[in-house]
Amino acid sequence: MELQTLKMQYFRQQIDRGIKNIISAQQSIARERSAGSEGGRGKALADALTNVRHSIADSGQGVAAEVWVPLQLRFVDMKEYGNWRIYNRQVWGTLYRDTLQEVKYEFRDWVRKHFPEMLKQVE
Repeated sequence: MELQTLKMQYFRQQIDRGIKNIISAQQSIARERSAGSEGGRGKALADALTNVRHSIADSGQGVAAEVWVPLQLRFVDMKEYGNWRIYNRQVWGTLYRDTLQEVKYEFRDWVRKHFPEMLKQVE
């Protein structure tokens, strides 16, 4: 397996995990906000977050990810609409604090774990 292909596989795997972590955190926040209330914005948002679609593909310069999120997700993040901290805090915190650090510092360990014979050829 070529090293470039291996890198793309690793990046797709890490970004997919990051996106799933974001969606899980957003679902948790929406469920927490809707607890104790009959229906309303929190319940509708929690329901909408159960069907979030995303795709990850190789692009000409790396890996590209697309996530289709409910439109109201952006509005409940605004202070005048609730300041839920459900979008920006989750996306930026998870992708830039967690996922980017893993991509930067754990690639060699991942290759060592999943493809030990490849490292023997390189070293």
